[in-house]
Amino acid sequence: MSGLLGVRLLLLWGCACLWLSSSASGALVISRHDEAIQKRRGAARSLQKRSTNEAMVEVHSVTVDCTVTSRFAHTVMTSKAFNKANSSQEIFFEVELPKTAFITNFSMEIEGQVYVGEVKEKEKAKKQYEKAVSSGQTAGLVKASGRKMEKFSVSVNIAAESNVTFVLTYEELLQRKLGRYELLTRVKPKTLVQDFQIVTNIYEPQGISYVDAHATFLSNELLPLVEKTVTDRKAHISFSPTMEQQRKCPGCDGTLIDGDFIVSYDVKREKNLGDIQIVNGYFVHFFAPELPKLPKNVVFVIDTSGSMSGRKMEQTKEAMLAILQQVHEDDHFAIILFDSVIETWKDSLTKATKENIAEAMNYIRRMRSRGATNINDAVLTAVNMLVRDRQMERLPERSADMIILLTDGMPNEGESNTGKIQENVRTAIGGKMSLYCLGFGNDVDYSFLDVMSRQNKGLARRIFEASDAAAQLQGFYDEVASPLLLEVDMHYPDNAVDSLTTSHFSYLFNGTEIVVAGHLIDDNLDNFLVEVVGQGLEEDFRVQGQVSAADWDVFYPDEEYIFGDFTERLWAYLTIQQLLDKSKSGTPDEKANTTAKALDMSLQYSFVTPLTSMVVTKPETEDSTSSPLIADKLTEEQRQQAEKMTYNYLPVQSYPRHYQPAPAFEYDYDDWLVNLHSWDYDLESDYFAMGKAVAFPDMPVVWRVLLLSVCVYISLLAQTYGALVISRRDALTQETKETVGIRSMKKRSSSSANVEVQSIRITCTVSSRFAHTVMSSKALNKENSSQEIFFEVELPKMAFITNFSMEIDGQVYVGEVKEKESAKEQYEKAVSSGKTAGLVKASGRKMEKFSVSVNIAAQSSVSFILIYEELLQRTLGSYEILIRVKVEQPVQEFQIEADIYEPQGIAFVEASATFLTNELIPLIEKTVTDTKARISFSPTVEQQQKCPGCKGSLINGDFIIKYDVKRATSLGEVQAVNGYFVHFFSPPDLARVPKNVVYVIDTSGSMHGAKIEQTRESMVAILQDLHEEDHFGILLFERKISYWKDYLTKATKRNVSDAIDYVKKIQDSGSTNINSAILDAVSLLKKERKEKKVPERSMDMIFLLTDGMPNSGVTSPQLIQQNVFSAIGGIMSLFCLGFGNDVDYSFLNVMCRQNKGVARRIFEGSDAAIQLKGFYEEVSSPLLLEVDLRYSENTDFLTKTHYSQLFNGSEIVVAGQLKENDVENFLVEVFAHGSEENFVAQGKASVTDWQTVYPEKGYIFGDFIERMWAYLTIQQQLENSALNTKEERGNIEAKALNLSLKYNFVTPLTSLVVTKPENENGADRSFIADKLTESQRQQAERHMAGAHASPAVGSRVIDDLLAAVDGDPHFMIELPDKNDALCFNINDKPGTIFSLVRDPKSGFVVNGQIISKKKVALDGNVNTYFGRFGITHQNLGVRLDVSIQDISVFYNDKQVKLLWSDATSLRDANMELKLVKNCSLTVTLRHSVKFRVIRHTKVWKRRHDHQDYLGFYTLDSQHLSASVHGLLGQFYRGVVFELTDLRPGEGQEKLDATMYVKGQRLNVTRHWQKDFNKDVKNGESIACWFVDNEGRGLIDGTASDYTVSDLFTAI
Repeated sequence: MSGLLGVRLLLLWGCACLWLSSSASGALVISRHDEAIQKRRGAARSLQKRSTNEAMVEVHSVTVDCTVTSRFAHTVMTSKAFNKANSSQEIFFEVELPKTAFITNFSMEIEGQVYVGEVKEKEKAKKQYEKAVSSGQTAGLVKASGRKMEKFSVSVNIAAESNVTFVLTYEELLQRKLGRYELLTRVKPKTLVQDFQIVTNIYEPQGISYVDAHATFLSNELLPLVEKTVTDRKAHISFSPTMEQQRKCPGCDGTLIDGDFIVSYDVKREKNLGDIQIVNGYFVHFFAPELPKLPKNVVFVIDTSGSMSGRKMEQTKEAMLAILQQVHEDDHFAIILFDSVIETWKDSLTKATKENIAEAMNYIRRMRSRGATNINDAVLTAVNMLVRDRQMERLPERSADMIILLTDGMPNEGESNTGKIQENVRTAIGGKMSLYCLGFGNDVDYSFLDVMSRQNKGLARRIFEASDAAAQLQGFYDEVASPLLLEVDMHYPDNAVDSLTTSHFSYLFNGTEIVVAGHLIDDNLDNFLVEVVGQGLEEDFRVQGQVSAADWDVFYPDEEYIFGDFTERLWAYLTIQQLLDKSKSGTPDEKANTTAKALDMSLQYSFVTPLTSMVVTKPETEDSTSSPLIADKLTEEQRQQAEKMTYNYLPVQSYPRHYQPAPAFEYDYDDWLVNLHSWDYDLESDYFAMGKAVAFPDMPVVWRVLLLSVCVYISLLAQTYGALVISRRDALTQETKETVGIRSMKKRSSSSANVEVQSIRITCTVSSRFAHTVMSSKALNKENSSQEIFFEVELPKMAFITNFSMEIDGQVYVGEVKEKESAKEQYEKAVSSGKTAGLVKASGRKMEKFSVSVNIAAQSSVSFILIYEELLQRTLGSYEILIRVKVEQPVQEFQIEADIYEPQGIAFVEASATFLTNELIPLIEKTVTDTKARISFSPTVEQQQKCPGCKGSLINGDFIIKYDVKRATSLGEVQAVNGYFVHFFSPPDLARVPKNVVYVIDTSGSMHGAKIEQTRESMVAILQDLHEEDHFGILLFERKISYWKDYLTKATKRNVSDAIDYVKKIQDSGSTNINSAILDAVSLLKKERKEKKVPERSMDMIFLLTDGMPNSGVTSPQLIQQNVFSAIGGIMSLFCLGFGNDVDYSFLNVMCRQNKGVARRIFEGSDAAIQLKGFYEEVSSPLLLEVDLRYSENTDFLTKTHYSQLFNGSEIVVAGQLKENDVENFLVEVFAHGSEENFVAQGKASVTDWQTVYPEKGYIFGDFIERMWAYLTIQQQLENSALNTKEERGNIEAKALNLSLKYNFVTPLTSLVVTKPENENGADRSFIADKLTESQRQQAERHMAGAHASPAVGSRVIDDLLAAVDGDPHFMIELPDKNDALCFNINDKPGTIFSLVRDPKSGFVVNGQIISKKKVALDGNVNTYFGRFGITHQNLGVRLDVSIQDISVFYNDKQVKLLWSDATSLRDANMELKLVKNCSLTVTLRHSVKFRVIRHTKVWKRRHDHQDYLGFYTLDSQHLSASVHGLLGQFYRGVVFELTDLRPGEGQEKLDATMYVKGQRLNVTRHWQKDFNKDVKNGESIACWFVDNEGRGLIDGTASDYTVSDLFTAI
């Protein structure tokens, strides 16, 4: 029991740590630190709810007061807390502040005693720091916190019943970027605060042009609390919610105040001279005139070394494509790629015409990563190119020359000494151009790039590895994309000013500002003349004038003289920043002098900079003497080093250099908190020296072990499902597996180390493209008791499992392939007993997962063997073998072997893996002869380890082999073995056939957001790939159809460019009219063909992209299929791309196959645009049309012999039986339409003698061609069955079933049954493995997106859940977190009243009365609808009576009667009501619920009949209590259900499944229901699982249990 408790505590702590790692740190947090956490505070300081005793700390106030005077922000953060406990407690104060800010003061007041911070030189503070650390004290660290912030924290011991007040002050100069200043305040109280207030006052004598205030945590209720008052020169912003307004929900302690409060503004600019402010003998000059932009000449220098592989390279491409599209036509640009060698796009800079931009974008798309990193030669090549083009006068005289370097690593090729590279670059540039450096990720030497940029008129910027890296790259470019002035000099009279900050600037960019500050020698402004000189677009810029100082007392008479010495402090702040930047370069003496000046000023003005520390002596505690708090300032290099430490120390981020983490679970550096002291940095090391230990020095051993376990737990959650994994499942996870869905969490407990994986072997034999793969693994249970061990494998979705066996203590259990219906009884028996019946599940886009568990006795072994086969498909010129291996820990014997036999001859072979490091690459052994290739990979245990001595394995990802064969004859290759033959046809050197393509693009409302953006991006790339002899058209559709042009256009550069401009403007709106869109495209192609406007020998094709169901125009999928089939009439091809999971893939698939095309699913993800373009590339180059393959009469049982197209890079495969094995009389003929003439090839088949070609192997190939024929026949029969009548479908499926059983293939018609050994309870358990169709995979993904992703879905409020009743009457529960919905119908006598919602706590009740249809059907059935709702909220005193005629509202002792023909709104303290004329009523009840009632009028035109009825939609129910119930209310907390046995239903478009919900087993069917919430007129078709029999089993009880006697029955 104690062991189980330990596991539970470990799991609980793991969850807490996971929460910690994915949350930003807290700001202004007051909390208690209990004894246990005190021992390990260095690892989890931001975990605010540290114990249940924390409720004894009461936060009285949190105040953030910011005063901005002429861009200089002075912020004071104050918090007061009270220790209510009867004993002393350690209380924490934590604040996040901008990294560009300087702390200026900190104080603590405890029982009247004030402890004030003192700024000291860092070296002097070091002794106090080291003394505190050596005694085990936490010396108040400043930590890096994300990209923009750093965290200040301090703890202090407070006596019982005592108060403490913390005050922190910091200052910063706001920088203008992209036309605005931004003031960011991070507030995360973590608890309700009695007095919470943010106040910002902005004083700008220059005049304020606009002010905006928002916060990341603002809800609709909090939004009105942001008060903003703006006059000409002053703005006041305040935010002060009460405790009730801070609450997440009524009665709960959680707070909504958690995030960033952001104020942005800009000032008026009326004078080209700028604005000058003078206060107390110091001035500041702000300069940002409005000017035309200068042309720029930019060379993009892009690192393409091996370390840029994967996501970095994709994000770089994405960013560069966006940047190139923004380059102005007056600009010139060039692209240089570098790794070990330097590659230039063109030898000189190119004008940014549309044609050149399009060509450059194509070049960028082809970028590949490889080799080492030669930064020196790359930058010098860029410099030489700019110098040469400038000398040859190819560039505008008045233009800006710049180089933008993007790299992710250290120079390790060519010149690798960073100092020498800096010298080379500075000499070459010679002050003639600017260098901007972007350091991508944490392996880059930021200090090297920073110095090199500053030496050459530029700056460096870090690009953080995260999902928004492309946006960071583009954002930086936006800042420097528009230069306005060059070589700006700010002149001031020597006799009037001194101590100037920097007054020469290489550039002024649009949206930025130049700031100069200095000291006035005297107060006589008569001598204060200012002159600004710079190089402008057409002429030199020059402006000068006499300074006139603003009188602050006149401008702000109501304020006392609060501004004091702000200009002096601004000058000091700016001077220190510039001195620190300057100290990074120069001679040692120059660096020392500059540093000394910066230190003196930091001490004089009490700024905490990288040279100083703030020391606060904390009061003595009962156990110790007084101890100091030390607060430091981090440099950017130190921040980077801190992140490197996090990256390397925490296993969740310690990926090999070339490995990319799974996209489903991303980490961003913003989410990590790094504990960091600011001295003793070793910049050559991966870690920091912290006192006596590297990391967490004062953490007890037990906590270190616990933290390590937690990190392992987190790293496992970040991985995708494993392949070939052996693991133990302990009792705890066994209990929760059904609801938590954690089958992929391999390290299920600490005792899983007692499962030893002894071997993993993968052997793949490819014989003429037919791959036979054997995966085997052996494991030993080292425990003294039995354990359940899991075997999990991922295999390609196109493969058929052919066998599975387990050997346990000499007993072999072999799988048997059975008809699915025959296996069903065993399956249901296993499921009904609560056992997992070993399902095959969809796993990503290309794979499916096979898993089985078995109970193994103590000290016993188990061996698993899985065999599968597949015919490799040729795509884009190669065949691909994909083997997924995910090994949790090093394995004694690990081996991957692949043997490829291709008598036709092997053209090339490549082998790679996503997990390969530089050390693992040499272990891939490859031997290639003319007709055979052998690839092996067998790392030792040590080579598999992530690091020496650690248990983690590097073997985690995809092992990929690609190859192609030689093609010498136009007839193709024929192989024959044992009476069966296969013909591979893909002739070489064929010219492509021109194509006439109409792109039909769904722009309905559901395409909003990322989908439409990715569609635009992919269409731009697709259009650019058109060949000039192609013709194309673009058709956009939602409810209406719109054309780019009403005819097809030749793909000239000009037309393609115009089309790109058109698709960039695509907007989404409306519903989905697929039928009309396709028919219009067909008509367009027919018209062009009839008028002979397209080449006679060309291919007509339609590309349809849609993401949803047809819900406008013709909506019946079968009728649309019929219409399209009739219209096309076999004369063109239809290709369909189904975007996302809401699309009906089965509908598209059948429609395409009926019309010579194929359908493809496009998965929603960051690479959707790449998927779209990838599919297009497969079919964009037809080589032959209407291909007929004919064989002599001595053949039989042929697979498909007619193909509508042969595309470049693909292959046609035909197999069949040779009668009497007659090879001598085997004749082959191929006829097709080519680009210029008909293609004809014929001849006698030349069959290879395999024993002659491969004598050393003997006859190992057996019946592989026969099995290939069976595989191909089954695949084609399954595809064809969907195109036929029900009777024909039955005959075809019967043939496919017989073949599946004969050849032992697990197909969608069969199941693999393995009877496992009896367990300790004596129960026989069967394992069932099925094969999913693509439609079933799609449905499984819809379900898994929610059901397995949210383990607590049954116990929490689903924020976006929509529970509704509408129609006659249909109940619908939409579950966004599952991306799914449930539905059921209830019918009863007219007049019956049902309880829809009842919440005892709030008194909220909704009852609905049903009415009958006006006319009764001839069969006597009565259709019913809801005709009246009674809605009551007892606590708020609100009642509504809503009928189809009118609406009565009772509130505050008032009654209001409204008609549906009204359009009005009512607002009260507790209620907001909006009535849309003849349409809908939306009601929001304060802190309770939001709902909508929709009034429908259904019209039957033929019968001159109509019906009025109502629908009820719950929009927000999260504030209702957990006891809410009713037909709808019971689902407000979500519902946990499991779907299994997905299978075709009676209709071709239907899908049936078995649902396990609330302890019931239900048969459910996929239906489509209308949701009118967003589109009241037309509705939106929503897919749902329909529960028959009035929802019995899904709802609690029966429908009759919910009838009530009165419309306003109280609770």
